[in-house]
Amino acid sequence: MDSRASASPPAPAPRLPDASGADRSLDRQVFYLHAIAQIGRTLATVARLEQLLPQIADYFTELAGVAWTCVYIREPALDRYRLRESKFVIPEDGWSPPATVQEEELAELWRSRQPLPRRAAAPFGDGSTTRWFLPLFTEGSPTGFLLFGEKVLGGEIPSDEREFLHTLATQAALALRHVSMLDDTARLVEELEVLKEVSGLFTRSSETFAGSLQAMQSRLKPYLGLEDGMLVPLHADVEHVAFGLAAVDADELDRTRRWAALLLAESERGAPLQRGEVVILQGIDVESSFPAEFRPPRMAGRSLALVPVFYDDRLAAVVLLRAGGDALLRSYRRLLQNLSPTISSALQKACDHVKLERLATTDGLTGLYNHRFFHDKLQQEYLRAYRLRERLALLFLDVDHFKSVNDAFGHVFGDQVLAQAAEVLRATVREIDIVARYGGEEFAVILPQAGCEEATAVGERVRAAVEQVLPLRLERRVQRITVSVGVAAYPETAATKERLVEAADRGLYEAKRAGRNRVMVASAEPADDPRRSDTDA
Repeated sequence: MDSRASASPPAPAPRLPDASGADRSLDRQVFYLHAIAQIGRTLATVARLEQLLPQIADYFTELAGVAWTCVYIREPALDRYRLRESKFVIPEDGWSPPATVQEEELAELWRSRQPLPRRAAAPFGDGSTTRWFLPLFTEGSPTGFLLFGEKVLGGEIPSDEREFLHTLATQAALALRHVSMLDDTARLVEELEVLKEVSGLFTRSSETFAGSLQAMQSRLKPYLGLEDGMLVPLHADVEHVAFGLAAVDADELDRTRRWAALLLAESERGAPLQRGEVVILQGIDVESSFPAEFRPPRMAGRSLALVPVFYDDRLAAVVLLRAGGDALLRSYRRLLQNLSPTISSALQKACDHVKLERLATTDGLTGLYNHRFFHDKLQQEYLRAYRLRERLALLFLDVDHFKSVNDAFGHVFGDQVLAQAAEVLRATVREIDIVARYGGEEFAVILPQAGCEEATAVGERVRAAVEQVLPLRLERRVQRITVSVGVAAYPETAATKERLVEAADRGLYEAKRAGRNRVMVASAEPADDPRRSDTDA
């Protein structure tokens, strides 16, 4: 628990004596001395901004005889306090002193110890009261200023009171600087703890990258006041590991991706992201800068934090975090900035792992799954079909006369034939089917939830597509490429996984023996030795 939270409540503000004439003047001077001493002691004991700021406002409201006081702080890190009390207000986001009140004017007013009376619309009241500005300076730089209004004791501030207000403002500025340093140190420790916890989420061996992102969002959601978030991929290299932190539909992700691409093209907001800097935007800016079809949905009244994520030293994705207000995200920019290398390192590891898995499970020539993966996947699908009492079909395909094609035109041409046959196969089967290169010129297709009839239809589509797409022109002649297809299904023609493979192989042999370029369902029992020749009949 933070020990600063248990600080004793500040003393009540001193009250002006009720006197007149010379006694009143003397009494007021004595009062000011006592008040300054008491206020100095009180402010020195306050260790939290949420206690200090209303205390300063109370003192000014009571001692200066005004109806309200507002403490305006320049430092963005302090904007996260949104306290609401009868005598204390921090302006909403976007509010600032009138443009005519520049830092030079505030500095001059400070040197002259003279508040600035000014009539202007205020973020509270009816806008008709006189407002007084009193700058707060520490070590020559402006920390903020006090804004107070509705002077009760007259239209002008007496000289002795101006001197008192000046001294009180000095004490307030020093207290603000001191407490803000304490608060920032405490926040830094807190942020480091959060960062350590989030980093641990990405280093757990049991967590996937997507799972770590989900856990990160859950951890940051109450801390930063988040509504939701998503990881927006910007390059194909990270597509396989990058998807929404929250449940988002494909249309929302696509719109967000297009919006991010447009944002990156801008020099003002895109260049910082390219350099690895966090960018924070208000929803109203997003809505006014981009048409509806090129911006994330649900932007009204919200703000976005864009955290850059790098892969192979280039911007590969953006973590988009959405919150209900601008102040929290801005005040935690440092934490968000420190998250960027953590997420980038995790993404690099996840992508590298997927690359290694791909190398271990795919065929380098065709990009299809390899023989090892095929058998692992077939085992999984067979056990699933057995457990759920579903059907499972298998196709074996072989490029007809491939040995003759290889011998006649060379292995380079043969590789082109296999690669193009794989493309046709991938584009023709169903979305849920698993396509693999079984070996040499032979391919295999696993068809979950399919029987012999559905598998035969898929096999026929593949056969027709290969015959139509793959005639290749070589040396003034057209080389015709066809495939033969064998079909088997569990439990129609085979009762086990091994028998399913044997049956599909048997069907392929029967298609070859029947003249090639055809689809054949395996017979119930083997009629002949399933070994076959690749030479012409």
